[in-house]
Amino acid sequence: MGKFLKESALTVAAAAGFHLTPNTWKDRLCTLEGEFHRSSSEIRYRYGLAAVFIACAGLVTGLAIREYGIYHLDAQVYSITGLAIFLYSITIYYLSRTGIWYKFDHGVVAAFRAKGKLIWKEPLADLSSVVCTEGSGVKYITLLWKHRRRRMELYYSIKQALNAPAPDITNTK
Repeated sequence: MGKFLKESALTVAAAAGFHLTPNTWKDRLCTLEGEFHRSSSEIRYRYGLAAVFIACAGLVTGLAIREYGIYHLDAQVYSITGLAIFLYSITIYYLSRTGIWYKFDHGVVAAFRAKGKLIWKEPLADLSSVVCTEGSGVKYITLLWKHRRRRMELYYSIKQALNAPAPDITNTK
């Protein structure tokens, strides 16, 4: 019965977007070194999704203009215009996050914008746990400390590095 309940709980959690993270990820994050950027396929996916949002926003904008021509300014025109502005805003926000990259250096993780401006920087020494979630086709890992948290996108390159075997530090010369 216990195994059934555990599997049921994991299934419900996965449906809600939570993924079980391997126990090694927390320790492996502390030993990662280097810069991690989006792959070209991840960038193309984001631009494709942004193009869909822009197309939808353009159609809604056309509908708002048509409704304005028929009804002038009424509640329906305002709501359609608000929807168009919302779609454009989501697209701008989504594209602004495309250039973010992460740098792991001697137990410290830092997030940077596309042009190298530091967004945040955190030491990984006292990291308590790592949680993986997924929403809208994007996987995130949430780094949890005792009194703070940081959320970062789980790029394919970071996932590969986390699943790779840890470097052997016993054979130092």
